[in-house]
Amino acid sequence: MSNIDLRTPAQRATDERQDRICAEFLDAYRQHPDVAPHRLIATIATSNGLTEVGVKGILIKRGIYKTNGRKPLIIVGGGQAL
Repeated sequence: MSNIDLRTPAQRATDERQDRICAEFLDAYRQHPDVAPHRLIATIATSNGLTEVGVKGILIKRGIYKTNGRKPLIIVGGGQAL
């Protein structure tokens, strides 16, 4: 199988934006582990013109953020963005 990228330009742009959002979240989380994840998500959402639910959805889809009742689980060493 060849390494031909069959994604449309819009799909590539979406993937790049999601990669950037995941990297921003992980970087902020590593720098400020004492800050609530929701606050980091809200800040990233505001800076990227997205909703908090949208950012959280991206992080969940990429395997970085997992809901675990009241305390979310952050997967720092994994996910598709890395």
